[in-house]
Amino acid sequence: MSLSLCLQHYTKDADGLCTRLINPKVMEGTVAAKDEFSRSGWALNRKELQLRKIIGKGEFGDVMEGDYRGTKVAVKCIKHDATAQAFLAEASVMTQLRHNNLVQLLGVIVEEKGILYIVTEYMAKGSLVDYLRSRGRTVLGGDCLLKFSL
Repeated sequence: MSLSLCLQHYTKDADGLCTRLINPKVMEGTVAAKDEFSRSGWALNRKELQLRKIIGKGEFGDVMEGDYRGTKVAVKCIKHDATAQAFLAEASVMTQLRHNNLVQLLGVIVEEKGILYIVTEYMAKGSLVDYLRSRGRTVLGGDCLLKFSL
């Protein structure tokens, strides 16, 4: 009997179990995320990532400059479980996005200790927000700002 048929059977009838199957057990947290990113090909090997220096602060924690397989990268880091689900949701959304005006996701690292990393392409001029706040207002006109939003 296949697993699928077994599940169908015990969902309809307890047939010797103390109760019939009601809801599947969903894996939660970083263990499930690690499995999902591995299956979808987005999991990176932590041993191939070298973290260099902090280059900014993000919504979830530090953003660091790093090196992954000889390529300069930006790495979003989180160490607190409280925001892990939102951080993982961001990474999951990034796996679906492809556009010339968006930073490209290279992969995700989920460590056993619960430390999470989102590895993206490195933007030498920093974040768009910092650019617009510091020098963008004087350099960029309304037409250019509109193009940023598209």
